[in-house]
Amino acid sequence: HTKSVNVVRWSKNGKYLATGGDDTYILIHRWAPHGVSNQGAFGSAATTSKAANHPSIEAWQTCVTLQGHSMDVLDLDWSPTGWLASASVDNHVILWQLLDPSTGLLAAHTSRIMGPTLILAQQGHTSFVKGVAFDPMGRYLVSCGDDKVIHVWDAHHGFSHVQAVTDILVGASDKVMFRRMSWAPDGSAVSVISARDKASANYLTP
Repeated sequence: HTKSVNVVRWSKNGKYLATGGDDTYILIHRWAPHGVSNQGAFGSAATTSKAANHPSIEAWQTCVTLQGHSMDVLDLDWSPTGWLASASVDNHVILWQLLDPSTGLLAAHTSRIMGPTLILAQQGHTSFVKGVAFDPMGRYLVSCGDDKVIHVWDAHHGFSHVQAVTDILVGASDKVMFRRMSWAPDGSAVSVISARDKASANYLTP
């Protein structure tokens, strides 16, 4: 990355790391156990020689660059089936089909520089998107932004729009950097940061 990195997410199988930043790019990294990182410690001032001399620094290499957002990328989340969802202040949620669900490795169609697989624009957000999260089974994707709307998308039906929840974040502040969400392990509910004057969180039951 050439600007601030805002989010780092492991793939569900632990084989890949996705990073998103203010440079609008999403980078996919994979472990290189017999090599050295091609970016030092993920773009830090560390050189490859420094990394080689410090066993605590693992060697990860950038293998795919995702281009599709026009502004800062604020959140990412992987599905169990290898989709990556991204949220940006360009008001868009973008889906990237990266991993083969049968192998957990990069799919055959994946190239070093890749554009979006799907952009969730219709019935989507009207302001900055600041959080995305797949449920534990990968059936539903939720997104949340400064428009204070939580959108629910059905991953099993082409990410069709299921529901727009408008009452959870009424009165919440819009002066927050992120609106990241977290699903319960059984998928029964998802927690949403409401960012009011006093610490609080709301829960949405699908």
